[in-house]
Amino acid sequence: MENNQIDSIDREIIESLKDDARKSYLQVAKELGVSNSMVHQRIGRLKKLDIITKEKLSINPKELGFDTCSFAYIELREPVNDLRPVADQLEKIPEIVECNHISGSHTLLVKIYCKNNNHLRIVLYDKIHQIPGVVGTNTFISFETAFKREVPIFEHGL
Repeated sequence: MENNQIDSIDREIIESLKDDARKSYLQVAKELGVSNSMVHQRIGRLKKLDIITKEKLSINPKELGFDTCSFAYIELREPVNDLRPVADQLEKIPEIVECNHISGSHTLLVKIYCKNNNHLRIVLYDKIHQIPGVVGTNTFISFETAFKREVPIFEHGL
């Protein structure tokens, strides 16, 4: 998707919804000084272009008792052949909330939420390491997320 397929009104709508996707179209329209129907049409178009993918609930894992957040690099025996089957098996592990195919000496990077370090050990050794094709993991525990945000919406690529 080229950045020039969206204009300044699209950018303003996206910025308005980034922190609260539940905001009503009428509220966005009032903020931007445009009509409610324009906001509705623009959001529909942004969804069709796959720029806005979905509105979703954001859950705080720590408040649910998931006190350990970690990132694990996963090394595969045969990256080309093992990638899809391993990713399919990783998706079945509920503690893994994100899986990325990456460059470098490892093939995958996963984000894992666990109740504690013992729970993390179980996920790593009793679940991930048991998947055929997985050679090993290199795991880092996150103490806290300093910040998290969506990509910036720039005008003219600047």
